[in-house]
Amino acid sequence: MHRKHNCEVVPHDQRFSSAEGVKPVPRLSILIPHEASPRIESSRGKAACFENDSALESTILSILENHPSECEVIVSHSGAYSDPYQLGGNEVKLIDVGDGAGLGELLNSGLSQASGAIVHTLLPGCVVEDGWSDAALIHFRNPEISSVSSRLVTSDSKEHDYFSMDANFLPRRSWLHHGRSGEHGVASLCGGFYRRSSLVAASGWLGTPDQSVARESAEAELAMIFRALGLQGVCEPDSMIKAPKRIIEGKLGGYALGHDAGRLAVAFAELLEEARHSDSFASRLGYLAGGLLSPKSVAERLGWVLGSTDRSLVADIRWRLARAQMELASQPQWQTMKTAA
Repeated sequence: MHRKHNCEVVPHDQRFSSAEGVKPVPRLSILIPHEASPRIESSRGKAACFENDSALESTILSILENHPSECEVIVSHSGAYSDPYQLGGNEVKLIDVGDGAGLGELLNSGLSQASGAIVHTLLPGCVVEDGWSDAALIHFRNPEISSVSSRLVTSDSKEHDYFSMDANFLPRRSWLHHGRSGEHGVASLCGGFYRRSSLVAASGWLGTPDQSVARESAEAELAMIFRALGLQGVCEPDSMIKAPKRIIEGKLGGYALGHDAGRLAVAFAELLEEARHSDSFASRLGYLAGGLLSPKSVAERLGWVLGSTDRSLVADIRWRLARAQMELASQPQWQTMKTAA
């Protein structure tokens, strides 16, 4: 079954109408995508499903205990979550996207229902503490900031800090382990803050029923889209989130990472050729495409070689960039930024 989602904002009166009237628009929308576990009939398969649901519930509980006063929590899942503790209701909005929904679909379904000016993504297993979002939100007073990367701290081993993904190595999982407030940062789905207008302009995250990508590739592609459009991101050490190391670092590697990197490389390389008329836009695209051409392991190199012949992402990324440029051009703060540049 094909599902069609978009990132257009639903009118407030359709989403928050009640007997008491229209609720105030939340300042922060927290999105939690919950992918289904593989359907394995073994006891291990059942345990994996339980662990995933348990991780989701620990994340939701930490949010409800610590969330800001103006906040909404949206959990989008692929039909496998039964909500045994009746979390869905006034404080948490559950969206059943449908069986087999990929990560991009889950995120974009949540985004289409979000009303906060700032969107915050958390993955199941992330745990927050009181005031975790305050320092990150302050950065958005600057209209030129479109994303903020939190400080991620491992919760299941010796503590390690992750401040931002390294833009020079995307989509490889290379992290910066130090950073100061306001320094350049690349947000990840594990604790990223995003200006909703920028996300909507970019049509959310890459991923449709017909074209799914791994989490690592979805993160990298959005970061590359933002960079190509000149949208700025910073890191904020005082916004701390704890999570297991495997959740923070991701799991894609070897051949799969190389293949996705190759697909992204060929898409951005074609866009670079098409953007020669715009020096600033072409230079940003050139920097991004160049950073993809350095696979490390033999398996990754093989994946990259084969992925670079796969043009399946070219049309989607071209459309996303073109639409984002058109949408941003209509925003007053974007016009101011372009004039200042």
